[in-house]
Amino acid sequence: MSPGRGFRKVLPAVAALWALVSLAACVSVDKLMFHPPQPAYGEDLPGLVRMEDDGGGVAGLWSPVDQAEGAVLFFHGNAEDIRHHAATLRRFNRLGWSALAVDYPGYGLSEGKPTEKGAYRAAEAGWRFLTGAQGIAPERIVVCGFSIGTGPACWLAARREPAGLLLFAPFKSAPRVVTGVRVLPFDPFPNLANVKRAKCPVAVVHGTADDVIPFRHGLAVAKAAGDRCVFFSVSGVNHNGLLGALSDEDWRLVFEAVGVGERGRWDGGE
Repeated sequence: MSPGRGFRKVLPAVAALWALVSLAACVSVDKLMFHPPQPAYGEDLPGLVRMEDDGGGVAGLWSPVDQAEGAVLFFHGNAEDIRHHAATLRRFNRLGWSALAVDYPGYGLSEGKPTEKGAYRAAEAGWRFLTGAQGIAPERIVVCGFSIGTGPACWLAARREPAGLLLFAPFKSAPRVVTGVRVLPFDPFPNLANVKRAKCPVAVVHGTADDVIPFRHGLAVAKAAGDRCVFFSVSGVNHNGLLGALSDEDWRLVFEAVGVGERGRWDGGE
């Protein structure tokens, strides 16, 4: 038997195996991506708000300030919920911005199961809360995401027109954190594609010692955003230490990079 004939006989089996693997991935990818913790808060959490989406109720933490510059819509990372970022919202407040953090389905008191589509619905619910209930114009909203939260942040920025997009430790797409390249017929949280579609200014911040999402992912996302993006590297900082490593002055410069806020000085690293 010639090598060519043998390959043609094996090819259908390989294709069938790939289809089965892809189907299994479709079923399990949400379970692999999301790791919601036990809720860190209850109904008595100060600032707790309820928003509605097609899948049920979405919980948010709303931290407004008087005469605000605008509002930050914040999407948190994995294995945490809105309660873990109360201090992050207060930091936005000190910069003169109101802030809203949103829990994805299955996180905190948000209803439903964690899925990619559910995270998108929660993002839309947060956008509607700011633009509808709070009457804040889109050009006064900055969308911000950390880690897995960069997925819904990029998706929302590609479909709305916020003032800017702030990405902390973003990935090319969720599976590519593990595989490096696209291996599935679908690409959950395709940040590279979405950041290209977004029209607003972008700032990307990534720690050089990130032990969860490699530094090269942040570089790739910044490259995909092109001339609209400013990239900040934070020398020697790992994934979970990234947000805490930034001073208020660092945050001011990140805001300035997307054309909002006051000029500041970057102290985060190289």
